[in-house]
Amino acid sequence: MISHANDSYFWVISKFSGVGMKEMLRVYSVATILMGLTSFIMVYLLSIILL
Repeated sequence: MISHANDSYFWVISKFSGVGMKEMLRVYSVATILMGLTSFIMVYLLSIILL
């Protein structure tokens, strides 16, 4: 759910966007947490609807 500096995709986004590492950690961490939580919620809702 969280991707940090050890992930190669993190560095691709960081280099192409021109954002510094400290700011990138803040922005990218929040974005990946939101994506993970949204995925969990959607899977849960789909499991309720389909059962």
